[in-house]
Amino acid sequence: MSRRRRLRFQNRVLLLTLVTAAPAWVAAAALLWNWNTSAALRWTLFMLISVFVAGGLLAVRRRVVTPLQEQHPVLGQRREGGDAAQGLQLDPSCYGCLYHLGVVKFVAGEFAGAADAFARGLPLAPNAGERAGSIDWSWMSLMRAGQAAEAQAVLDRNADSLPVENAYTRRLRLYRGQIGPEQVLTPTEADDVNIATLSFGLGNWYLVRGDTARAREWFGRAVASGGWPAFGFIAAEAELTRMR
Repeated sequence: MSRRRRLRFQNRVLLLTLVTAAPAWVAAAALLWNWNTSAALRWTLFMLISVFVAGGLLAVRRRVVTPLQEQHPVLGQRREGGDAAQGLQLDPSCYGCLYHLGVVKFVAGEFAGAADAFARGLPLAPNAGERAGSIDWSWMSLMRAGQAAEAQAVLDRNADSLPVENAYTRRLRLYRGQIGPEQVLTPTEADDVNIATLSFGLGNWYLVRGDTARAREWFGRAVASGGWPAFGFIAAEAELTRMR
């Protein structure tokens, strides 16, 4: 049984249990508020209802909140950082763990730690698209950590010959001076996630060049894009918070 089907089955069992038990708990609540009920019985009923409510809240957290955290990058950000660190304890060569740990550290402003995670993950990238993303985040992390020479070395060591075209390869061409900022996000771009990703990249590019006004403008455009699944959307929110 898949995880989704298992959760659906468990949710139905939970709902059936709540519906079946509802009449008994209504009667218990009525007894609790009846002043003719003995103090001992009222205390027992109070404890039973408290345990029931606590169990229900725990079930809601397990069946609703946790799945949402896993699906929504903003809600699951803190959880993801802890999960990535635990995953690396089990498998130090886990590319996904290193990549996501790097993103979490970048968003938290721990740029040196982010650069270290991306440097470890870059050689493990499973395809050209992931490799482009790792090079991009490595460059951004090193630049924000004040290591401009090493950031340039990352670009030099990883020539722009990746057989893929995505938002990260477009940003990499900007970093290499092959295109200007006006060519990164074109008016024809319609995908919300790409708009958020490209807008954040532009904002960060302006920020490391000392243009905070343009950086704020592009971070704002990333958030306004509606592309919340993008890491650039989350990072832009964090940057705008730091700029307040």
